Amino acid sequence: MVQITDIGPLTMIELHALGDGSISIGLIFHGKPSGDTPPAGLTIDMRPDRGAMAGAVWESEEEPPQMSIDLLDLEDEGRIQASFAATLCRRDAPDDCRDVEGRIDTSLGAGP
Repeated sequence: MVQITDIGPLTMIELHALGDGSISIGLIFHGKPSGDTPPAGLTIDMRPDRGAMAGAVWESEEEPPQMSIDLLDLEDEGRIQASFAATLCRRDAPDDCRDVEGRIDTSLGAGP
């Protein structure tokens, strides 16, 4: 699921994926988003447990995550291809942290 919101000079892109758990990635861009411009803000939250709503939440609160965007197309259906790295800590046990890396390659469904 993807939500793209323009608020004045900012564009926010929220990506949510479900499977055995869930992951949410929030991107904030100043002006029009582009693969050439790194996001001004980036958050990553994961619920790795199968019962995603009941499991522990891991979030990127302490250290900012890093993202490399290979492709960001908001025309027609839209598409994002990117890789990320982050240190995620459990919300209920902030000293329990893990380094994670991942890759995104998905349609954004951003068409008219």
